[in-house]
Amino acid sequence: MFWPNTENDFNIGGLDNGGNDVNLGATQGTHSFPTMNNANFGSFPGDSSYNINFMRMSNQDFSSPVTPARLQSSPNPNGLMITVQAEILALQNAREELKKITEEQHAEMEAMKKEVDVLKNHIAEMREQITTTSTVTRTDSNSSSDNGGARKARNGALEKLIHTKAHAALGLQYRRGSTVTLPDPLGPDEEPRTDGDRILYNPIWTKDTHEPINAEFIDAVTTMVENHMKVDNSLESQRFEDIRPSVKNYFDTLAQNWKRQTDPKKKASAQAHRTSNKGYMRRLRDAESLTRVLPQFFDLYGAENCHGIQAIIDEGWLDGCFDDPGNAIPEEWKARADEAANGSKEVWEVRQQAWQAQNLRRILCRLFKLARENAATSGNNVPTPRFHCTKVNVSTGNPRKNIRPWKSFVRESWLKANPTFRVVDDDPKSTILSLEIPDSDFDEVDLKWLADDEACAEAALEK
Repeated sequence: MFWPNTENDFNIGGLDNGGNDVNLGATQGTHSFPTMNNANFGSFPGDSSYNINFMRMSNQDFSSPVTPARLQSSPNPNGLMITVQAEILALQNAREELKKITEEQHAEMEAMKKEVDVLKNHIAEMREQITTTSTVTRTDSNSSSDNGGARKARNGALEKLIHTKAHAALGLQYRRGSTVTLPDPLGPDEEPRTDGDRILYNPIWTKDTHEPINAEFIDAVTTMVENHMKVDNSLESQRFEDIRPSVKNYFDTLAQNWKRQTDPKKKASAQAHRTSNKGYMRRLRDAESLTRVLPQFFDLYGAENCHGIQAIIDEGWLDGCFDDPGNAIPEEWKARADEAANGSKEVWEVRQQAWQAQNLRRILCRLFKLARENAATSGNNVPTPRFHCTKVNVSTGNPRKNIRPWKSFVRESWLKANPTFRVVDDDPKSTILSLEIPDSDFDEVDLKWLADDEACAEAALEK
């Protein structure tokens, strides 16, 4: 099928050569191209029922032939397959490359993790070395040891704590570098020694650690050390499994010391030493009672507000307890003691330290209140009754040896009376210095005690 090549054959444009309308598509008798007269493109020749409208052909430019869309060439299936395969191969290569990169990164992460673990262990070792006071024992130049006389590292912090608690269990005050007389074993008919409501131990030094009384002593010291370590953050690097073996070793040392001191001439002086040491033992026992209630104190006021409190829970900061009149008139003192005893066999007068400021007194009073509330109230565990001293027995001297209080904890009137005393500047990290305890946290007895604190201290300093 083709179009005519000459205008004389037919003229598409609306007019023939003679000016007549050209209508392609007029009904003809045969299915061939119609004559050019009245040809109409509106229907197929020979069947007007098709009635398929064609666009009008007038004024159309057919100088450039246009191929209908349905006649354009279709895509090549083989070409499409090659393209898809190439894209799949590219994706597979990318996947392999990504897998390789992931594996390399995983290996790097594992290596970094191992380095971090090594660094953590190194930091832990350094921390232990810093927080633990490292001391060494020197062997005599003419002595030998299993390691050829080399220095042996010692855990100084744990040793000091064990020595202190062991001496306390024996009824003694521990002072490094000083020699104390150890108690002798009890005789067959002797009752165990006590200090107030606390049992003191008399180990059988000639026996080993399996002897029942010796084992009880070791158990008691171990428990005291463990309880202290639970609340003392400076000892957090210590290991609990090291305590009992160290206590046993110290028992052996004490046994050797006792064997060297069994000279009968020293026994009388040992008894006198224990008697004069009762005040220290009572303060030490109070310090242990206050230490046990620290977790409750933290719950009430927030541990973040109590940094530095461990420093003041030391026997050196606590008031002394006495069972004698001191500077008071004996008759008056006894009358007050009998009233406070309320039938008890023993009663103590608490002699206030005038240097302590009111905020420190309130913190200590709150701790004692918690300790009283937690104390057992049956049998031999009934706390010994106490009463407040009068101004004549207030201690107006300096803080005890080795106690250097922060400035905020020192009474201003005492500082004026003792201008040469050097206080320690407040530590910003010690938040306990700014802790304020409201009156609502005390009962009437405590508030009366705190009022007596202020009145007696100021009166004593005016003398």
